[in-house]
Amino acid sequence: LTVNLFFPTEQNQRQLEGFSEVLKVDDSNDDHEFKDYRFLTFGTSRTWGSGLSNRSLAYPWLLSPNAKNLAIRAAGPQVPCMCAYSMVGDEEVYDVIVIEFFFHANDYLVQLVRRLRHRFPHATFIFLKIWSPHQFRLKKEEKSLRNLVDEGIDKDAFSMEEYMKLLDRYENSDFYYITRPDSEMALAQAVRESDGTLITQKLDPKYPKPYMQTFAFLFVHDQVHFSELGHQWMRDAVLNILRTKKAEKHNDTQPWEQEDFCVSWFETGNVTGVDYDPRMELHEFSRFKYALEMKGLNSTWFRIWNDMDNDAEVILNYMSMGPDSTVYPTVNVSLSTSDQPPVTIDAFEYSPAYSFPIHIVQQKKIGTIPSGETTLFIEKVKENIHPFRIVGIIVTPPTGLD
Repeated sequence: LTVNLFFPTEQNQRQLEGFSEVLKVDDSNDDHEFKDYRFLTFGTSRTWGSGLSNRSLAYPWLLSPNAKNLAIRAAGPQVPCMCAYSMVGDEEVYDVIVIEFFFHANDYLVQLVRRLRHRFPHATFIFLKIWSPHQFRLKKEEKSLRNLVDEGIDKDAFSMEEYMKLLDRYENSDFYYITRPDSEMALAQAVRESDGTLITQKLDPKYPKPYMQTFAFLFVHDQVHFSELGHQWMRDAVLNILRTKKAEKHNDTQPWEQEDFCVSWFETGNVTGVDYDPRMELHEFSRFKYALEMKGLNSTWFRIWNDMDNDAEVILNYMSMGPDSTVYPTVNVSLSTSDQPPVTIDAFEYSPAYSFPIHIVQQKKIGTIPSGETTLFIEKVKENIHPFRIVGIIVTPPTGLD
């Protein structure tokens, strides 16, 4: 089932007076009938609450103050796919699972949904596919409107009035729309396999201006992350689905098909579950973002354990940049229990989908390890501005994915 939200057309292109109706939120939903339902959410920095002065205003906690929000900033579905057991736990039961991966959707999303559907056979699955104005690029400038606004004023002084004035200078034909067909296909498959509902906005890419004018208010200055209004709007959209489907609570679960062991200190700065080279420094390199850094080191190590009865894959989580350049060094990573050659990580991500600088958590499969103890070695092979930054380690049964 796909639920399309407001559809802007050429006729309402100047409908600036209609925002209160188009983007109307229902204040009665502040105290809705599903607050005692058990909500589980996955997603990107949007669902995490980036851009808000108070994260408790993000839509997961508007749905329920007890929601378990497992969104991860600067990441896609890879980590939750491989770490579902570690992240969700083995005791909790959930009635509603909301998943917000659109631009980042891939085969890992499909596998994540399979794991979750097996574990929670009667949960209501809802997927968000929300376009943002930042996905429209100006053909001549090869930038989004937000880029031009940021170049003209301090982002802290961003005003919607300036944004609209700048938009008025352009025609619909001046823009082109960026999407990722492979991501759309993966998302559609995830919806089908989970018997879920997809919430999206119907859109005609030939007429971007009415969309940008109407929906700009759902986003903060970057025109990517949800504003307070945007989070309220998403809450209302999810609640409408639950009412339409007459969603019920269920306590049924099935055993996880597989377990995993995942540790991440990216958001907490708390390094547990692994031994590591004491010469590495834990650094808060950005607000609420932590990494173990190879500052002044040419090599370092981690000691990890595979408590499973069978072989497991080891994945390293690290910071990466793109699409034009990176500030991180190139490293080789090897395993003490493997005779395979080292895996090279250059911490540089190129994707034609990005026309702006990205700084994200990336994963690299290092190899397969047997049960018991293994030492993971990292050796720097090419210097750069910043030290290599490690933010987590995953030990998981083979995924069959690259």
